[in-house]
Amino acid sequence: GEGAVALSNEQIFAHVVGILEREFDVTAAEVTMKTDLEADLDLDSLDAVALAGFVEEELGLALTDDEIERMRSMDQIVAVISARTGAAGKAD
Repeated sequence: GEGAVALSNEQIFAHVVGILEREFDVTAAEVTMKTDLEADLDLDSLDAVALAGFVEEELGLALTDDEIERMRSMDQIVAVISARTGAAGKAD
């Protein structure tokens, strides 16, 4: 197939929350689109890089350093992944 499967923002959000629960001991209930990794979840920049790595692995993406740098809050994470998985152009 051609690259990653297109995912809706809801699907991307659910994937990332699943990784946060599994790998970072975060409760899904505390995560919204406005959640900031550091301020709200106490995850530092190394955790954010690790999270990006799990996302890459799970969704079959290869993110740039620049994209990983931007992945500091849930809305940003979803935006970066959405742009990469080709769902950005589709209606929600």
